[in-house]
Amino acid sequence: MNRVPPMEGGQSSSASLERKVTFLTVFTVLQGFLLLVLYILHFSSGNVGPAGSSAREDSLMAETVIEDVEPVVSTPERGTLPEEVPLDRAVRVQILNGIGINGLAGRFSNALRREGYDIREVADADRHDYSYSVIYDRTGLSGQAGRFGQLLGIPSQRTIRQSNPDLVDVDITFIIGSDWESLNITP
Repeated sequence: MNRVPPMEGGQSSSASLERKVTFLTVFTVLQGFLLLVLYILHFSSGNVGPAGSSAREDSLMAETVIEDVEPVVSTPERGTLPEEVPLDRAVRVQILNGIGINGLAGRFSNALRREGYDIREVADADRHDYSYSVIYDRTGLSGQAGRFGQLLGIPSQRTIRQSNPDLVDVDITFIIGSDWESLNITP
């Protein structure tokens, strides 16, 4: 075996220890730098919700709140549409069936069209166990969501402000819940 004799006074182990400490220091500084870069990239991406969470995290949080208890997120209501929305344009609505009753979203679609709403999509929700009907305000124009909720009799606490860049032609998403028979408009 080729053994290197230790240096006098333990200098070999001291030098080795010093190299390890230097390596760990450099490694820790690099980790901190990378975390800072990731943090900056995350917040400069524009995909951050009001509390600093991503749009996907906001969606998951809203769904969790709806599953467990009645949501307490409220949207201020106004009686008229904001000036930036032309009065001659109907509010565009996406209707999602959140309880799995076949054809229910289509029946609501017909009833809401009679009220002057522009129904853009009728489909099933991500799941079929919504206890309460919910309104998602996709544009941040709370006057629209407030009036829609009043028409249906959905409390403002179940109106959730959540923009979605993938829904370019939808102002409101309406998810039908198990309380659908108690709404002001029933198909």
